[in-house]
Amino acid sequence: MAEAGERLVELLGESLAVWRLAGRVERQGEAVVVCVAGAASLRIEPPPPGLPFRWLLRVGARQRGISGLPGLLRHLRAELAPERAASRLRLTPRPLLLP
Repeated sequence: MAEAGERLVELLGESLAVWRLAGRVERQGEAVVVCVAGAASLRIEPPPPGLPFRWLLRVGARQRGISGLPGLLRHLRAELAPERAASRLRLTPRPLLLP
């Protein structure tokens, strides 16, 4: 679990850079915390046993179950930069080649 958590921290840190948001991503025990200037802190935690989600996303007192990585990135972007238009998410193992 620790290795997966470190990879998630790295991915979310790179996502902040791509989204041009100044902030930091860090581990706090089993949770991952994303902090961005001017936005609320977001906490990504493993769910309690028995729930059909991979993570729980907590923003203040609200929480939402997230089942996969695309959903996690979509919800983070919506919370951290609501003024930006949503765009299609592309997950690639290498840099995207544009025509």
